[in-house]
Amino acid sequence: SGTISRQITEVITKNISVIQNLPKDEKEIVLKKIEHIVRKFAHFSIYAVIGFLLMSLISTYKIKQNNRIAISAIIGLLYAISDEIHQAFIPGRGPLVSDVFIDFSGVVVGMFIVLLIISFYTNEMARRKNHI
Repeated sequence: SGTISRQITEVITKNISVIQNLPKDEKEIVLKKIEHIVRKFAHFSIYAVIGFLLMSLISTYKIKQNNRIAISAIIGLLYAISDEIHQAFIPGRGPLVSDVFIDFSGVVVGMFIVLLIISFYTNEMARRKNHI
């Protein structure tokens, strides 16, 4: 994933002359900082998809909305924590509480998107029913 993050960083910064015109060592420092942000955003995005899928799945069950939210959030949080624990066993990687926070934030955003879609759909169906 480091190679992919680097390639994405280079594409993003390719046309930014302020970065491209820096001395080589300074440019590398800036690129590493941007690459770090790209990697964190990738994690956030992946976990947003996970949150979206979790909330979509749990929403198919006939349980209270608050319970759907809680179950999806707990599963997403446990998955984020387990991912960080897993990294403790990978050479060159390590678990970070901040990564759990980033990942869980992605889960919450994904869940929120599903809730917005459900709310819109429910309101639209009610509106159509009232117009009939």
